[in-house]
Amino acid sequence: MGPSDPTQRYLAVVDWAAWHFGVVSRTELAVLGVPSTTIASWLRTGRLQRLHPGAFAVGHTALRREGRWRAGVLATGGDTALSHHTAMLVLGHWVPEHDGIHLTTRREARDRGLRLHRSSLAPEDLTLRHGLWVTCLERTLIDLADLLIWHEPAAVADRLWTLDVPALRGARERSGRRMGRGRSRQLIEREEPHTRSEFEREFLRFLGRHGLPRPTSLNECVDRFIVDAVYADAALAIELDGRAYHARRRAMKHDRGRDADLQILATASCGSSGRTSTRSRRPRRSAG
Repeated sequence: MGPSDPTQRYLAVVDWAAWHFGVVSRTELAVLGVPSTTIASWLRTGRLQRLHPGAFAVGHTALRREGRWRAGVLATGGDTALSHHTAMLVLGHWVPEHDGIHLTTRREARDRGLRLHRSSLAPEDLTLRHGLWVTCLERTLIDLADLLIWHEPAAVADRLWTLDVPALRGARERSGRRMGRGRSRQLIEREEPHTRSEFEREFLRFLGRHGLPRPTSLNECVDRFIVDAVYADAALAIELDGRAYHARRRAMKHDRGRDADLQILATASCGSSGRTSTRSRRPRRSAG
């Protein structure tokens, strides 16, 4: 085939698509000088493949997921951001299995291949990834609280290395009235510091429910350490670690060192019958 004008245009479109995950919009085609009659012809011949109204794959539909994400954004127009499950994937975090591409938009739009959520988004709730607007981590967690049962957004939060609690609270305040408002409040509360006495009361209630013996003393000073619960007769020390004392998982490494120091101290002071230290965390207790 000779170098006709439509062919040159198509090569320009291919070059554009190569830098945009294989996807082009009708508006972008117009900017590249492709008239609507040529778009219709390319659709008939397979040079373009329709993904959504106004969004096309160039040449084939074997796209990376970034291309699918871009097509969804192009299909819904401006004021649209990837959100919910899809945003968590874009941000590089684990999220439960889901179907479709989730987007938040102010517009009235429908598409079978997209999961659309109507809501306003403040600039603070957005970040740019792969050239696409995406809801930030904190807003995404608030959004997930609308769709998931309680333990699922909590599981997502637990897998994060860090989480900005004030930013999470701000995202919740900006999000307005929503179905998962109670779950999002619980999510914030579990990330906020809790007083030592609250966790101790919860621990004592746990013992009572399961018919377990109460400790001899609480907050006993052992050398330079304050040990949360001590069973003197059993030579047993238990540490109760809530969110107040675990900023995130990094704090656990510090706790391991503290446990080792206590173990050495117990061995040096009492020999083989010295106190044993064990560490209890929500939601389960583990022995150190």
